[in-house]
Amino acid sequence: MTYLYQILMVLLLGTSAFGSEFSGLILTNSANGLIESSSRKVFSLTYAIPQIAKQVKKLKANDYISFDGTLDQVHQSISVQSVNFVGLKSLLGSWTGSDNFCYQFTDFTTLLIFRRESSDCRFDAPIRPSTKIMTYFVNPTSQGWITLISDSTGSYAAELTVKSAARVEIGLYDSNSGDILKKVILKK
Repeated sequence: MTYLYQILMVLLLGTSAFGSEFSGLILTNSANGLIESSSRKVFSLTYAIPQIAKQVKKLKANDYISFDGTLDQVHQSISVQSVNFVGLKSLLGSWTGSDNFCYQFTDFTTLLIFRRESSDCRFDAPIRPSTKIMTYFVNPTSQGWITLISDSTGSYAAELTVKSAARVEIGLYDSNSGDILKKVILKK
């Protein structure tokens, strides 16, 4: 649990001292290349320390990454100094929760949660008045994925476990005690 709080502190305090901020889509499952968001150029990725390399290499093609790094124009590469957050392409879309709620990951940072009213959890616009609009950020760890979820009423820490392309488990933590408050199984 101490490790979880250390990760959360790094996320909350920021890491702007490490260089410029970059973001983009991972090109291959080995996480050696990136299409950088602002320039739309392809860069190879290098890593400041092996632990960062291990974390980033968990990403797959078309996953998103936001990070601080140093650009090397000569070699068309970026050295990843620290990871701000990632977006998992496999997480996007509609999920049915074991708690009778629907979870719609609309993009790499926006999560809609609403009560399931039919047999499926397809989101239909406009947004229902009862829909919770949440912001979420995923960060890799050596063991799994840590997620920060927040809305206007508060923030939550969660451990995200991807079991398969059609099954994800989310364990929400109490920020004071570190105890698991709720475990939700999501199915596509």
